Amino acid sequence: MMKYTFKLVVVLLVSSRLLAQAQSGSMVIENGKFDSNKGWFNHIVGNGKVEIVTGQLIVSGPNRDDEDALPNTTPSTVYAYQDIEVGRTGTLTFKLMSYASLGDTGAGDYPVFILDKEVLKLYSNGFVENHGGAGRHINNDLTTGNAITYMINLKPGKYRIGFGVHSTDGYYGSGVAVFDDVAFYPEKK
Repeated sequence: MMKYTFKLVVVLLVSSRLLAQAQSGSMVIENGKFDSNKGWFNHIVGNGKVEIVTGQLIVSGPNRDDEDALPNTTPSTVYAYQDIEVGRTGTLTFKLMSYASLGDTGAGDYPVFILDKEVLKLYSNGFVENHGGAGRHINNDLTTGNAITYMINLKPGKYRIGFGVHSTDGYYGSGVAVFDDVAFYPEKK
């Protein structure tokens, strides 16, 4: 009898912990710490790259191949994404750990947040384009080595979220963005 009671207690504890995680929203994002590729899919254009290394997402934008004589005039975005479902209004948070360009200048490449079909710029003051304020968007001339935390309010529904690099020219050097700590926090009732 003791053996069955112990199993029942363990099952109840595990079940209550999973229920608490689901209610807190921590299970809305799968693998927001980037411990592996689990939960994330890649949209790669040209020779762009998406890597998960040492618990962070590293995205390199597309760039011309050595044999290409002319710039690529088609803007493109490389990103990692996942589809989520939000049951309660809350806040999606993520960190841009750094952004730099390998050889390019200007605003031709920049880190982005994907929300459904929107490719949104990230600003140096912690705002996302069209979600909050404005400011100077991070790009090849405004790089960062400091972690910046971003917050987006989401209402109940289904969303595609992603993190990446957009390139308008894909020629003079790749933009490289590092992301981490993606989480969703529902509002308290």
